[in-house]
Amino acid sequence: MKVTEKQDLYAGLIFIFFGLMFALVAGNYPMGTAVRMGPAYFPTILGWVLAILGAITSGRAFMAKVHAEKVPPLIMKPLFFIILAVVVFGLLVDFVGVVPATFALVFISCFAGWEFNFKEAVILGVVLSVLTVAIFVYGLGLPFKLFPSFS
Repeated sequence: MKVTEKQDLYAGLIFIFFGLMFALVAGNYPMGTAVRMGPAYFPTILGWVLAILGAITSGRAFMAKVHAEKVPPLIMKPLFFIILAVVVFGLLVDFVGVVPATFALVFISCFAGWEFNFKEAVILGVVLSVLTVAIFVYGLGLPFKLFPSFS
């Protein structure tokens, strides 16, 4: 058999290695049952699933490829602004409150798109702020302050 995709073979072997390592290391802990899971239950199941996915991926390395599509280049602008928006939200939420931090998240992440519409950003900020306050503050009872306190 001839390997047609070395990347699939190597990725599959790495998946198999890590999956088996997780399953073997977790074997030192009590397994428990499906109803009362022990500390080894989740890593063992996850390790075996990862090993099976690795075997499937490695098997694909031996199949003939009919048509290989060219991978498009990575566009950095959306990636940068989405990560920046999440980081700014995390830094602001304790200082200015969840509502202004949510607005900052929305406005910064709107720059990740190809066109910026101020009216859409304001509407999205209002809707997302209302949903955030309703779900996390009132629904789940999380102790977020809503706005900055100036006292």
